[in-house]
Amino acid sequence: YGIAHERLVITGAGTNFDQALPEREPHDGRTLLFVGRDWQRKNGLLVLDAFRIARKARPDLRLEVIGPSGMSMDEPGVEWIGALDGERRGELQRRYLNASLFLCPSRFEPFGIAILEAMSAGCAAIALDRGAAREIIDDGITGSLLRDNEPSTLAEAILGWTSDVGRLSEAGARARAAVEEQWGWDQAARR
Repeated sequence: YGIAHERLVITGAGTNFDQALPEREPHDGRTLLFVGRDWQRKNGLLVLDAFRIARKARPDLRLEVIGPSGMSMDEPGVEWIGALDGERRGELQRRYLNASLFLCPSRFEPFGIAILEAMSAGCAAIALDRGAAREIIDDGITGSLLRDNEPSTLAEAILGWTSDVGRLSEAGARARAAVEEQWGWDQAARR
């Protein structure tokens, strides 16, 4: 557009929560969370395929799928929850707070508010290394940025994080601190 790079400002965004989430209780180290209405764009099939691979090594893993309406498959370890908006928004917040690891390997993610929401709940996140995810997730510190779109790569990252609950909890605490320090509507307005 002919605008000098030094004149550009990345404003970011914040969560869609009315107030900060409460401190989380210790998680179980085995609950994975996927949030997204658009199953195709959010790469839901990749999540499901990676979950199947990871579950072979860790049969205790569980996956909660929030968002896509009318989706339901008889898949061991998967709970299909549907949309959680309006009056059910509080349940979405509780799901974020109870999750061990957030999965958001979207093909295209304009900003990644769901990633911010998960991280604000103290949940480490895994996303593809593209778009805003690389601005939000500190790879290896608050989650993982995946270089490729392969189920085995996502499964490996899931197993890597869930194999060490202490490391996973620390990443979640760092994720929450990062959101509180760097992201939010007040910070976006100041930028």
